[in-house]
This record gives sequence, C-alpha cells and structure tokens, in this order.
Amino acid sequence: MTTQGFKHAILHLDIPPAWVYPVDMTTELIVSGMTCGHCETAVKNALKDVPGVQDVRVDLKGGTAAVEGDVDAQALIAAVTEEGYGAQVCQ
Repeated sequence: MTTQGFKHAILHLDIPPAWVYPVDMTTELIVSGMTCGHCETAVKNALKDVPGVQDVRVDLKGGTAAVEGDVDAQALIAAVTEEGYGAQVCQ
C-alpha cells in the first residue's frame, strides 16, 4: 500500500475541554440506623464535610441520602459510618 497522492489532514474540532462543562453527579446512598432528626442532621453534616460534595439531601423516612458532586462513593460511606450509621450505594 502506498500513500502517494494522499495528503495528511489535521482535523481541528472546536470542542472546549471537559472542565468547561460542570459534571452533575449524584450518588444515592441507603443509610441505616437513622431514627430521628438529630441522626438526619449528623449524616447530612458528615456528608457535607467530604471534599467535592456540593449538596446533600437526606431523607430520614426513606433512609436515603442524595449527594451531588464529583466525589468517591467510598469516601461518602466512610463519613457516614464514622458517625455510627450504616451506608451503601444504591444499585
């Protein structure tokens, strides 16, 4: 095979780098052991302290937490368990 007669072309795309577009990631956790408003607040505060977390919503009745931000799920689980509650990622 020869490339004679073909010219190499450089493809230029005007696509901005990925960091230009914010990533809206939500991690859903199942949280066990919450029985009252104090528990709900403790879990919420623990999750807010994890680096990368932008917002946290905790549902006491449903036993869940929704965490927005680019963050490792294992770091979220560790934060909740350090407060004395159980946590796992919703599948």
